[in-house]
Amino acid sequence: MRIARSAKSRLGKVVTVDDISYLEAKAFLNKKGGKASELLEEIFDLVGGRIKLIESINNDLEDGVSWAGKWYIRK
Repeated sequence: MRIARSAKSRLGKVVTVDDISYLEAKAFLNKKGGKASELLEEIFDLVGGRIKLIESINNDLEDGVSWAGKWYIRK
């Protein structure tokens, strides 16, 4: 028996979130403070404007984890 309801209909509203700009990333990291704001250019070159990745790197740096060896972009 096939169910007529699809997963899409159960999702509700879908919101699209674009990447943030360099200036928005700078403002975000400056507000958070810490080491990530000093490394903004390197971080932004690596992950672009993906806010969750920027936030993850920032959290790692706050926890004392070196992000340079951990983070890479697979192509």
